[in-house]
Parts: sequence; structure tokens; C-alpha cells
Amino acid sequence: MERADLALVLVDSREGLTDAVAAILARLPEALPRVFVFNKVDLTDE
Repeated sequence: MERADLALVLVDSREGLTDAVAAILARLPEALPRVFVFNKVDLTDE
């Protein structure tokens, strides 16, 4: 992660930010920008 300019975080929109996603985010450097990509938006009821 030392060489990354940003992190793309792929999230299943049906499940949201799960404990697994939170665990991954916790391992990233705090200063590293994050872009959240929500997948399967077309399959949600909202």
C-alpha cells in the first residue's frame, strides 16, 4: 500500500459496509484517499 495513490473499495450495495469491508479499511493508511464503488445497485429495492 505504500505506493498506491488511492484505494478503490468495491462494496456490494445489497450488503453495504460489512465487517469485512471495515476490516479492509482498517488496514489502509489513514492518509490514503478512498473511492467507494457500489456494485449491484440495480438489484436493490431502493
